[in-house]
Amino acid sequence: MTNLLEPLFVHRVRGRISSSPLLADANADGWPEVFVGGPVLTGLSWDGEQLPRWPRRSRKPFASSPAFGDINGDGRGEIVVGCDDGQVHAFYPDGDPVGGWPIRTGRDVFSTTVLADVNHDKAAEVVVGSDDGSLYVLRGDGRRVWRAELRGRPFISGSPAVADLDGDGSPEIAVGAWDRQIHVWSGDGEEHSTLGPTAGNAIWSSPLAFMLRGGAGHLAWASDMAFVGSLRGGVLPGWPARTESWIVSSPAVVELSGGSGASVVVGAERLYAWDLFGRPRPGWPVDLGDFVWSSPIAFDLDGDGSREVLAGSWDGGLYAFRSDGTPVPGFPVRTEGPIFSTPAAAPLRGGGGLLVAASWDGTVRGWRLPRAKFGPGDWLQFRGSPTRTGLQPQPFEPPQGAPLEDKEIASRPRVHAAHEERWPTGHGIHRIVAHGEALHRAKGLRLVYEILGEGREHIAPFVNSRGATVALVQPLRIPRPVRYRIEFDGPDGRIHRWPPNGGRRFLSRTTLCAR
Repeated sequence: MTNLLEPLFVHRVRGRISSSPLLADANADGWPEVFVGGPVLTGLSWDGEQLPRWPRRSRKPFASSPAFGDINGDGRGEIVVGCDDGQVHAFYPDGDPVGGWPIRTGRDVFSTTVLADVNHDKAAEVVVGSDDGSLYVLRGDGRRVWRAELRGRPFISGSPAVADLDGDGSPEIAVGAWDRQIHVWSGDGEEHSTLGPTAGNAIWSSPLAFMLRGGAGHLAWASDMAFVGSLRGGVLPGWPARTESWIVSSPAVVELSGGSGASVVVGAERLYAWDLFGRPRPGWPVDLGDFVWSSPIAFDLDGDGSREVLAGSWDGGLYAFRSDGTPVPGFPVRTEGPIFSTPAAAPLRGGGGLLVAASWDGTVRGWRLPRAKFGPGDWLQFRGSPTRTGLQPQPFEPPQGAPLEDKEIASRPRVHAAHEERWPTGHGIHRIVAHGEALHRAKGLRLVYEILGEGREHIAPFVNSRGATVALVQPLRIPRPVRYRIEFDGPDGRIHRWPPNGGRRFLSRTTLCAR
């Protein structure tokens, strides 16, 4: 394929971007528009020109990813997005605010909004989690349909999946929380359950719903391991599948090549692909240079009849791999900062497609894909589609064969030491690096830190970055003393801490502000 050396456009903002781009034909002109959060909510034409009356602003950044759908039944379509100001905002494609919005929650809204008709009123409701520990279902005019507050108010940082999971013809809502559970509600909010087993760490990743032919819906989700299961049967044989890091990336379930069946693809310290029995696909996992926070997308990038998988890396590269795990020529394409968000792709009028990626360096980049082809079963952006439902609508054949046995013997995790470092490619982010034994097996391995004078503690799970066990400390406006400790859960239920008494202290000299 054509070597993608030069992007179609590079749009810069004054700040950092962790929001995933939205591609949607919002103004019905036949071309996809680009919307992405960050310090502002940016709106661009498909070729990178800023749309009239955009960007939109709030008091704090938009770390959440925008969604697009018709929330009030007028046929127009609206852009809906969460914000670090604790509110959910809604705008028309021309930039006008939608009446009744924004709606306030109790804390930051990192969760991406889902636009889906959960109560059969023929208009999409807005379904979103909040760091106040609640799931919200809101009408198109901003009025609340219902709210479910979880016990202990754990963060709901992931995004919900909305699908008929029990085969009764009505949708369920599934989302993970920092209490390590996948929570499932009926569309009317009357029924609530959890889908076991309890994960070994906070669930930041967002679940994906998919269907097997002749059966009910299934979910793929991730935390310390990757899981596949259903409401009726629990976790499927062969799952969970192990990685060597806690997982932020959200799974995609796609058929990579004709007749190969469904593959579950998710990022961790590498990019993994398994079949539905949890068996690794030949050629996988693959290395992306650093930790993979970005979620994968999959479509026929080069017109060869098979789907390629694309994802971003902490090393600033956007990578692409064929179904057998071999890299696509011309990739990775590079940004100047870590890629936390998920890339997006869409077909263009006349053929080919558009690929867009956003980076922590404050850029939104677009590339034209002259040979790309698109079809049913593609997974084109974060949560799959502009409405962000997290549903793969293409049904799959049930898996054939038998799962592999996990015969790995886990050694006992131990933390010996830690040090602080300023991440060279992280544009001002501090990292804590833990040292010890079998740390990738430590249940709930987390950094607990306090910015002195703030009066509350923050929790950041550890990940495997180039073989090092690291956790990120949030950027600050001014240098502040930070005290921290490292914790994980022992098999006896006790919390193990390092250092055993008190905590370590350092001065954060970060001068950048982000979520």
